[in-house]
Amino acid sequence: MAVRQLPIPAKSDPSIPLLTQLSNLGPFRGPLQLVQTLDRVSGIPWLQAQSQYPKAYWQSRESDKELAASGCVRKFATANEASHCLSESAALPLVIMGALPFDDTNTPGTEQPLFFLPRLLWQRQDDNITLTLNLWVDEAHSFTDEMAAAKDALHTLRQPAHTPCPPLPDVLAVCNSPEQASWAKLVSQALAEQPILSKVVLARRQLLTTGQPCDPWLLLQRWHQANQHSTPFALQLDNQSSFIGCTPERLFKRDGRQLLSEAVAGTDVRPKDPLHARLIAMALLGDGKNRRENRIVLDDILSRLGPICDALSYDDRAQVLKLNRLQHLKRAIHGRLRKEICDADLLARLHPTPAVGGTPRADALRFIAAHEPFQRGWYAGAIGYLSHANSEFSVAIRSAHIEGCQLALYSGAGIVDGSDAHKEWQELDNKVATVRSLMGQK
Repeated sequence: MAVRQLPIPAKSDPSIPLLTQLSNLGPFRGPLQLVQTLDRVSGIPWLQAQSQYPKAYWQSRESDKELAASGCVRKFATANEASHCLSESAALPLVIMGALPFDDTNTPGTEQPLFFLPRLLWQRQDDNITLTLNLWVDEAHSFTDEMAAAKDALHTLRQPAHTPCPPLPDVLAVCNSPEQASWAKLVSQALAEQPILSKVVLARRQLLTTGQPCDPWLLLQRWHQANQHSTPFALQLDNQSSFIGCTPERLFKRDGRQLLSEAVAGTDVRPKDPLHARLIAMALLGDGKNRRENRIVLDDILSRLGPICDALSYDDRAQVLKLNRLQHLKRAIHGRLRKEICDADLLARLHPTPAVGGTPRADALRFIAAHEPFQRGWYAGAIGYLSHANSEFSVAIRSAHIEGCQLALYSGAGIVDGSDAHKEWQELDNKVATVRSLMGQK
């Protein structure tokens, strides 16, 4: 398989040097990348300006890595197919964007797994920014057709517009599914399934109707500004709808064979007053119900990672993950993967975690499918990227689906022994409070 990487000096218009190099290419086979170094530009405004779909955005919680993808060279139906492609093309630093819905079983009528090699990939690693044009020639895609598609992508390449940010639209109506009375019944049903069902995560969809269509990129930028220690993400399959979010939870991070995961479960508020917030954090660390919920998630993840790791360790004591309005119990998990394990194995074993589904997994998922009044879609799924050298996926919570003047906010609460329906409802409100406040709602 022919692979080449051609670095190109930075210019004010990145399409010019890329088009020049493209016109000088001779026939080739397999994947090829043209890489352009860019001056400082932000990923979200860059992606907002592009017109090719699908679009995907993801930034690490530490803010050291940022990806913005536009257009598609190859799609893969499964993570296995994507992992195989990376293995076969290990000489080239391909990056495949990936997203799994909550229900990734290919159930008819639900969202389907998505893995794609983008036509254009804006990438920031620390302070280094590049734009990559991906090409791929094989039996199904001729050199001539691939050159034409690449030129089309470059001709539509746009620089971000520097315009004043408009206000977010007013909210005209709010509708919950389920409503609070139905939620209380649902919690009672879940508690009645114990001890067979150790934990089940029940979700609520809160539908906001706005006076004008909501700009997903503007909302995402402001959301992340309010929650700096989270991972912002976005997925747009077309120009009609967007799935965005700002999640505090990492599914896994792989660097070579080194693995980092975490158990995030157990929640309380984080007031603005530092002393009050510290007191609540201390109470959270000592609360039996929240510690039990966190331990359930930890034990399940450890049991899933144990068979595929040569070494595995975790934090003996939970730490407090501090967000804008909330704080969570978190335990880091470290492992060394066996040589034959790939990212597809990790996704299959870890998704969905007990933090968004429950445990035992099969029983919890059956309960959710039978009782929740809506399909979760991308909510509580997984979103991130795959590459040969490293990969990372985040859990798609604290998220919203936007379509026209409809904005659906999603939140969930873990139901375990000791859960109280009213308190769990308050937790749902707390989890959407940041984005509601951005929309002018209390």
